[in-house]
Amino acid sequence: MLRKLFAAQAAPASTVNRALSESLSTRSIYDNDSFNPEHMLHCMFTRNNTILTLSRRVQKYKPSAEVANKGPNYLDQAALIDIVRPQQEVILTVSTGQLGFKGTKKSTYDAAFQTSARMFELMEQKGLLNKNIELVTRNFGQNRTAFFSVLFGKEGTKVRPLIKRVTDGTRIKFGGDRSPNKRRV
Repeated sequence: MLRKLFAAQAAPASTVNRALSESLSTRSIYDNDSFNPEHMLHCMFTRNNTILTLSRRVQKYKPSAEVANKGPNYLDQAALIDIVRPQQEVILTVSTGQLGFKGTKKSTYDAAFQTSARMFELMEQKGLLNKNIELVTRNFGQNRTAFFSVLFGKEGTKVRPLIKRVTDGTRIKFGGDRSPNKRRV
């Protein structure tokens, strides 16, 4: 009895594939460049450091309009991976250690603030403020707060309008080993 109920509710695989290919054919990922930023600003805020990396998307495989509109069944695996997560080429990287902060001073709010301001300054000097940017942040803390205060301050006025997508790349733990107890001072 239950098998018949579940068999009646489950959609056949061909229906699912057809729906997926129809959704891909109605909107092509190459049509709108504003939602497909060319540069990515990766911001990693650890407990001890702030690392900012600006990279350029490198798309090796760009299918023809006919193949892209037919859906994922007509693309090979390498093309699908390239569409979902294209390779990136690093343009510039700035960390707190490069600005002269050493040891425990790398983890301060001021170090993260100066690092963020320096990154925006370098982007302006190298003429990289002409492409849309995707902002990818990872982890939390005072360093992240400092970065966003620079972005929303006067230092970030030229970068802010270029940001088209914001992604939180913070790792979420599911299961795994038990974490060590939090240090109490």
